[in-house]
Amino acid sequence: MAGGLIALSLPPAGFWPLAFVGLALVDRLVADMPWKRRWKRGSLVGLALFGPTMFWMSELTAPGYVVAVLLFSAILGAFLALVPPGPGRRPALVGAWVLSEALRGVWPLGGVPMSTLAVGQVGGP
Repeated sequence: MAGGLIALSLPPAGFWPLAFVGLALVDRLVADMPWKRRWKRGSLVGLALFGPTMFWMSELTAPGYVVAVLLFSAILGAFLALVPPGPGRRPALVGAWVLSEALRGVWPLGGVPMSTLAVGQVGGP
């Protein structure tokens, strides 16, 4: 649900307030969980986020779309696994999210700076 809400905050739906709700749910998903569970939950959030928002890639190459969604989901899961479960979790969550988007913006193959939170907030105040 968290990834789906964030996906709905991005164009073409573009209902930007949903990003805040989705991130709050991500925070609750990683709270007080061991790193393996944070990785799994983060990867599932990534699947729900990147599956619909990167569907345009399937027009170019269907296998490439599948690989990209799985890879980017695993990257998000890995960064969320690094978020400490206790105190300091919220600032670390913000940092992990920003770093995962920064990595996707430059790697692989020069990066795919799509499906980022900033894109969804363009329509916001």
